Amino acid sequence: MKEIRRITSELKPSLTAANKRARVEYALMHLERSSLTSQGGINPTFRADMDVVHIDEKWFYRTRKTQNMYLSHREEAPHRECKHKNHIQKIRFLSAMARPRYDAQGNCVFDGKIGVWAYTEWVQAKKKSQNRLRGAWELKPCDKVDREKSREYLVKYVLPAIKEKWPESDR
Repeated sequence: MKEIRRITSELKPSLTAANKRARVEYALMHLERSSLTSQGGINPTFRADMDVVHIDEKWFYRTRKTQNMYLSHREEAPHRECKHKNHIQKIRFLSAMARPRYDAQGNCVFDGKIGVWAYTEWVQAKKKSQNRLRGAWELKPCDKVDREKSREYLVKYVLPAIKEKWPESDR
């Protein structure tokens, strides 16, 4: 008698020849030039890339429909509610980080964390509610993030943070 077994089948991207070529070119771009032309054969090594800042954007839901929690016997489960489960607000974050730096003794002199910023904007309330008056300023997540908004955040937040936090020795 055959057993029934559980498997997980992952969907893998179908790469075209152009995609594969672009991946190889990207990898070659990060190799040390001197290691490719060394004596005694090819011994490729990757560059340290200590002067590269990685920037990433990510959407997050403000809350989940179902959320697992671990409570002690003395705690009550929190009351969570929203207007409609299918209209949970999303917020977008921008993060920047680089490679960490260590001194000769192995102590961390720069952890590589530059910053995380939420795409938000101050808007005036259109209606009066029990929490605020009409026209009061409130902080809301941006509905759309386009090229201009991304550029604004790079110039206003990311570049000053890099200048402030980057190690003096590598400037």
